[in-house]
Amino acid sequence: AHGDLPAVPRWMTAENLLALTCPFYLSKFVDESTQTCDFENQEFYDYLTWCKTWAGDGSIPPQDEQALLTHTVISNVANAVTQTEGTEETPMTYVGFPVETGYGHLLHISAEIGISNETDCPAGTEAFLTYCTEHYAALACRDIPAVAADLEAEIDRCAQGQTMDFYGRSKVLNEDALDKFRQLLKETTVVAGADEALLSMMGDEAAYFFAGEKTAQETAAILRDRVGLYLMEQG
Repeated sequence: AHGDLPAVPRWMTAENLLALTCPFYLSKFVDESTQTCDFENQEFYDYLTWCKTWAGDGSIPPQDEQALLTHTVISNVANAVTQTEGTEETPMTYVGFPVETGYGHLLHISAEIGISNETDCPAGTEAFLTYCTEHYAALACRDIPAVAADLEAEIDRCAQGQTMDFYGRSKVLNEDALDKFRQLLKETTVVAGADEALLSMMGDEAAYFFAGEKTAQETAAILRDRVGLYLMEQG
């Protein structure tokens, strides 16, 4: 029934697909606690091949494009638990790779935007931010609170219909989506930051494989040496 749909949107290149999935999957090949890594195995070869095979060509279609798998960033509670009033529900599933260790889910809580005490013009800065949030509804979205009471207050705002989408249309609470979101919070038990240096190495070397300049085995061997040296230096 979905034979004509691409696996992912066309803009999703192999590099993009790797960058989006690697934070979930990296702990399968790298153990920072023991300063060891293992890329020379069939699972890693298959992972690189999957990214290359499923990827789009990087082109931007003239209009919205449907795909079997799409990606969205949940930047605030309303994105996760509401839908625009009068529109069809867009099913959302939180997906993590089934690894024995590492992060099955990725939940990022951003720091709040504030006005620095060192600014030369605090009044002007405040006026600018006020103007933006009053005239552009989408900019008034709030991050996911790390404090439980604040989170519940945000959910209550959603339940009372006090949120809106990018175009200023009212949003209504989706109870099923709220249940899934609460389950995500319940199951997210590991708090850690992604190692940007490791992710950068992965992207650098995988690019040669995606371009057809190196095999998966050659890429794995190079990563073994680069990542191994990096882990030793960090120790």
